[in-house]
Amino acid sequence: MSADSSTPVRLSGRYVLGERLAVGGMGEVHVATDERLARQVAVKLLHRAHGTSEEAVERFRREAVVVAGLLHPTIAQVYDYGVHDDGLDEPAHFIVMELAPGTDLAALLRHRGRLGRQVGRDARLRPLLARHPALPDADRAAAVRRRHPGGGRPVSIW
Repeated sequence: MSADSSTPVRLSGRYVLGERLAVGGMGEVHVATDERLARQVAVKLLHRAHGTSEEAVERFRREAVVVAGLLHPTIAQVYDYGVHDDGLDEPAHFIVMELAPGTDLAALLRHRGRLGRQVGRDARLRPLLARHPALPDADRAAAVRRRHPGGGRPVSIW
């Protein structure tokens, strides 16, 4: 599924995919328009290649359920979870969530390098730093830390 075609991609008859914001190993995130409520949202799509893996689908669904159960001002709210089946490819699992403005940390790190001790003085990072109080809530709600397969630093898996 791609939002790059001339025909808009509409999920559940209401979410129209727009610009792609990010791509990762398990999926991608798009800005979307919720036509029913006339608002901008973020839609996270599980890559269709993972849609046939029961484990990947269950992990994705569990992420939606766990995050939907959290209520914290620094965690994007989950509005919906669904499966889009256009009959052409494997069904696409998706999570609809609050579109939160902010700094793209990966881009900032590419531009700036390591954060270092002066991190609190960088105004662009204040929104990110404000999110740290939510981490204990997420951990208590069943977030699991796992080592990256290459032996690197831990990553959070829902």
